[in-house]
Amino acid sequence: MCALGYLLTDDGEQGLTADYDAGVKWTRKAAIAGHAYAMNLLAYLYHMGKGVEKNEKEAIRWWQKAAEQKQVNALEWLARVYREGMGVPRDYGKTMKYYMEAAELGSAFSMNEVGYLYDAGLGVSVDYKKAMSWYIKAAAMNHAMGTSNVGMLHAYGKGRPRDVKEAMVWWEKAVKLGAAPAMVALAKEYESGEHVAKDEAHAIELMRRAAAQGYEPAIQWLKQRELVPST
Repeated sequence: MCALGYLLTDDGEQGLTADYDAGVKWTRKAAIAGHAYAMNLLAYLYHMGKGVEKNEKEAIRWWQKAAEQKQVNALEWLARVYREGMGVPRDYGKTMKYYMEAAELGSAFSMNEVGYLYDAGLGVSVDYKKAMSWYIKAAAMNHAMGTSNVGMLHAYGKGRPRDVKEAMVWWEKAVKLGAAPAMVALAKEYESGEHVAKDEAHAIELMRRAAAQGYEPAIQWLKQRELVPST
């Protein structure tokens, strides 16, 4: 039931055209039967208003049911719901709660988010040591932003002496993983030449790579230098 519901709600999957009405029917059956993945999918359909009338309260109800079964995607959706105030008051404490649960279940994405919440002091007191610990855990799983953020803490001297050269080691790793913020951070170092041999061509290359991902700081940097056309 769950697999059929997924196929019917994922346009293009296995050559099928999405049939949301039928997909909701089978997904609901599987969710009622206790399948956590189906609960998460049904919640998403309510959130998006696909095959059903958009209903954030019903979406949250099903995400909570899936989260009770430790369904990682549901936990991460609930974290986002409370982070952005999607149909509920914004609550960073609950955001931390759900990201922490997902992180402890092995989600590298959530490990990075837990690190960020400690870094920014959202829902918890600022704690750079805990932020670094979670960023490193994410980086150990080759999470691009987690790896980049380890570098950021070194670069800004958060909870440790400032060490831009160590930061650059992490940013180089993050660039290989595709992290646009690390590309921009490294590009600025190559542009200034303060901590590494000046290399404007490499700086531009890195900025172009970040801009290709739609990363606004890189786009603006290039526009200011008339290296890309204005839109």
